[in-house]
Amino acid sequence: MNEIIKEAEQKYLPYFSSWESAQKVQGKLDKISEIRRLVGSQDSRELLSQIILRHIYGNDLDMRALEVAKVNIWLEAVKLAPVEFRFNRLPKETEHVLPDLRANFGNGDSLVGMRFDDAIACLTNYKSTLSELSRLRREYLNNPSDPNLVEKIEETKRLIREDLNIRFRETLAKNRFHYTMKGGEKRESDLTKLFELTEPFHWCLEFWYAFFDEDGGPLAKGYGFDIVIGNPPYGRIKQLLEGEEEKHVSYTMLFTRVNQLNQ
Repeated sequence: MNEIIKEAEQKYLPYFSSWESAQKVQGKLDKISEIRRLVGSQDSRELLSQIILRHIYGNDLDMRALEVAKVNIWLEAVKLAPVEFRFNRLPKETEHVLPDLRANFGNGDSLVGMRFDDAIACLTNYKSTLSELSRLRREYLNNPSDPNLVEKIEETKRLIREDLNIRFRETLAKNRFHYTMKGGEKRESDLTKLFELTEPFHWCLEFWYAFFDEDGGPLAKGYGFDIVIGNPPYGRIKQLLEGEEEKHVSYTMLFTRVNQLNQ
């Protein structure tokens, strides 16, 4: 990255022969300076860790799938800079070579959780805590070899998650539906059973930095992610076809209610 920056500087510096030319390229040089500030003087290993932590996030209900994803990302990082990851090239004080991705990979059901508006409203009560989480994340981005920072982040999120789960359960308990099973039996839905069937995932908490500013205030607009890549729940569909009718009803009722609230 530093080599790329040097090449760009050499490319644009000759244009400073006149004031008019300097004005034309000043914006480009400012961007180069900003990149240099972000990159700093760290080696390729630390740079790769920062890129991964800043730009790659994931979610899955299956913890094993998350662990496989982490390993694949680590392997790709090593392939990009194999020399930097050689044991004899590592600083003696280095204890953690690869970045801890727990804060970037969330475990839970991406389809079940508090509505964004409701979650953001609840999390405004944690403004100072969210600000502290952002401070810890900034520190870890600058020093990805210190997993203790991730430990603090995850413990703080765990405590807030417990509160959101309580509020989410209360919301589900207020919404009941009557439905008829395939055999004709009539039942009343209990959406709180979703807690027995799956693990709720609250996007606004797990990836708070995409919904709140560094002071803990909700972003006025443009919150969330620019791109989300997902795959159909093939395993889930197969399970439903094998007879998990009650689970199917619970999901259907939940999504029906959410759609009504969003209209």
